[in-house]
Amino acid sequence: MQYKLNMTFGSTDQLRLPAAHLLGSIDFSSYELPKGIRHPLAQYNRSMAFLLENFLICSKYQRIFNTDDLKEYFRDYDSLLDSIMEHIDACESVVEIIFRLNGRKPGKGTRAFRSNTISYTGLVRQIVNAIKHQQSNLNPCTYSSLGMSVHGYWIDHSADGETLVVHPEIHGGQPVAISFARDLRCHLVGLFYISSTICELSSQFGYDDCQTTTVAGSKECKIAEIVKSVSAWPTFVFPDEEVKAWPSVSYEQNDGAVTILIDVPSLNDRPSTFDSGSFTGGTSGDGVTRSFQMPYMGSDVQNYLRKLPR
Repeated sequence: MQYKLNMTFGSTDQLRLPAAHLLGSIDFSSYELPKGIRHPLAQYNRSMAFLLENFLICSKYQRIFNTDDLKEYFRDYDSLLDSIMEHIDACESVVEIIFRLNGRKPGKGTRAFRSNTISYTGLVRQIVNAIKHQQSNLNPCTYSSLGMSVHGYWIDHSADGETLVVHPEIHGGQPVAISFARDLRCHLVGLFYISSTICELSSQFGYDDCQTTTVAGSKECKIAEIVKSVSAWPTFVFPDEEVKAWPSVSYEQNDGAVTILIDVPSLNDRPSTFDSGSFTGGTSGDGVTRSFQMPYMGSDVQNYLRKLPR
């Protein structure tokens, strides 16, 4: 996923993603929507509202002091992932309708959306599908060193009916985890990225009124507030994530003006991690499973981490 944004606006304004403006300008009256399907703009607005509500909760960084704090945040994060997937599905439906409105064959819009967004949506689909259809679970974990902690999650997978392992497809074949600090930034960039992709795919039909704009005094969209909160999150990540593409998110306020900078992959800002530390985490028991593989535990994964380029 590659995306860049450099925008300055008034501090009382709210960001409006380009797809919302585009969908409001398209005349869909000549297309007969199937029964039970909402208007494309309604689909987009509804899923976006649900997503932003959950994102706003998770973007407010509060230091996690104990297991109860982590479990409470974890429940909110689980809801955020669900709402992101719902928004992805809604945007896919919107693109399919735009393609059909312009005489394209059924399924072509869906395929175009998926192929153009897979660098972001692919992992989200894997996680949600594993949880809903493969009996996998989302599990909280923490990596600590010298009084600092990185919190995140990992997805389990039943290897043989009696052994739970770190999901090999989601985690790249290694027993590693996903930090909230990096994941939140990726999902924030994903919001902009998907919106821009809808506009790019629609431009072939002559729809070109697509800009990330602001709405004065609007309370309908809290994206700017989310950007501000996410930018304040610590930049400490799990050891393997230090070498991955970093989604840089910056929010600066000066003399009544706000500047937002988003850059992925960032060449200037980089995250930090620990050379060594202690891992804590677990998964829910089921009365049958007896063997568990945990992230960052064992000589194999430690050898893998040592070989990563720094």
